[in-house]
Amino acid sequence: MNRPLLLLCVLATLVATGCAEELMFFADDHYKAAGEPLLKASAVNPVLEPGTNSPLRITLENVGLLQELIPNKAGDAGEISAEARKELHSIDAVNITAKLSGKGPVVVTSGPHALASLPAGGVAKLDFNVTTGGEADGWYSLLLETEYEHQMDVKVSNGSSSSLYRPTNCSQKISVLVQGPDRSLKVEGVVSDLYPGANGTILAVIKNNGIDVARNCTARLMAVPPFGSSSERYGLGDLRPGQVVVARLSAKVDGNAAVREYRLACEVVHDNQTVMVSLPVLLKKSPDSFPGSLVIAIPILALVGGIVLLMRERKKKRSGRTLKGRKKWLGR
Repeated sequence: MNRPLLLLCVLATLVATGCAEELMFFADDHYKAAGEPLLKASAVNPVLEPGTNSPLRITLENVGLLQELIPNKAGDAGEISAEARKELHSIDAVNITAKLSGKGPVVVTSGPHALASLPAGGVAKLDFNVTTGGEADGWYSLLLETEYEHQMDVKVSNGSSSSLYRPTNCSQKISVLVQGPDRSLKVEGVVSDLYPGANGTILAVIKNNGIDVARNCTARLMAVPPFGSSSERYGLGDLRPGQVVVARLSAKVDGNAAVREYRLACEVVHDNQTVMVSLPVLLKKSPDSFPGSLVIAIPILALVGGIVLLMRERKKKRSGRTLKGRKKWLGR
């Protein structure tokens, strides 16, 4: 397919999507760019406590991709080169306004954020204040509305450039979990082999930090974009006080996920009650950047759990012997 025909196909596709009345192009410039920004948001700390005013951090990522630069007209080599460079900015978002709103027992008490720009591949951190009602419990959806502009076309002629911009808006749901603190189960450590585009495993070391046995424990990963998970539950059995186990949780990652630390939630059910624990998960750049094998990590984490439990049992035995000695002494 030749270039003029390809350009006509691109424009025809845009007309078919109902955007034709909003699109404007320079008729005689050197290049056309196919591509635009794509903003994706996710909560860094999705677990909130009821009856509190808490900060909620949301990351906003621009995962837009430039599909192609389409030559349109020959001319001065310097102008062609300059215009090609400027067309690369068609996937950058500028003049961004991000507003978060809630409903019911979850209320956003802070105003919108304004960002001058978010280039392709960039990540911005947005902090909002969220108030949760004292009776709030479970999952809730917040709405993040973003308005921004992006470059539709640019023309370089006689040493000067002109750009056309198009306003755009989008809405995304942000899921948060409202649940009171549960001190009986605690995450001691997390190891994963995840990277953008991977299907992998998260190993979570979970400890019973309470004084009672947690019976019939199961764990399930509650993932939010850019992560995905199945509804499969991982059986942990009965956890005695001080006992540590390793939960093996399957997850997948979007190919355009940013390389950084995320906070995921793990649902643990025991004794007919459900609690949530937070899992810090660090994405790697690639499989080669992972520092070790999960095959090695599993026995190491299990060994750590066994050592913790053994130390606790020995401490109990020492306390028991000391108590018996005191009773004998008092009996004399």
